[in-house]
Amino acid sequence: MFDDDDSGESADVVCVKDGKHALEIEFYHCKFAKGIRVGTRVEDLYEVCGQAQKSVQWAANPEDLFDHLQKREPRTSKKTGQEISRFEHGTLNVLKMLRNKSMNLPVKFRISIVQPGVSKAKATNEQLSLLAVTEDYLRDTYNIPFGVICSH
Repeated sequence: MFDDDDSGESADVVCVKDGKHALEIEFYHCKFAKGIRVGTRVEDLYEVCGQAQKSVQWAANPEDLFDHLQKREPRTSKKTGQEISRFEHGTLNVLKMLRNKSMNLPVKFRISIVQPGVSKAKATNEQLSLLAVTEDYLRDTYNIPFGVICSH
């Protein structure tokens, strides 16, 4: 589990699972809702859906993703100026091993957005349309499943 949050990110959080017959990579794109009408504004979803759509580029060459993550480790803390690891779980050596495996195993992606300001029960037609377009794009380009994590 890798925290890639910052300018030039592949996703806010990247999880890689070493499965029996494939590597499974999950991207999580997270954004906070803004304003007083939290959960009802389609604008709250545009940025995070755009990031989800943009991240399909990594499916074309997964080795590039592993190289990207390796280059971004470690990061410098804005508060202390100290270098801190981006790994929430795992190590650089494990990442290198997974990169090597990605050259010989199928790699399956899943992309999810995390938008707590959106209510599943109160989603507007505009929000649902934007989510549907994002899902269609991910499936049509690389057959990548799409998930939405929101409020109930």
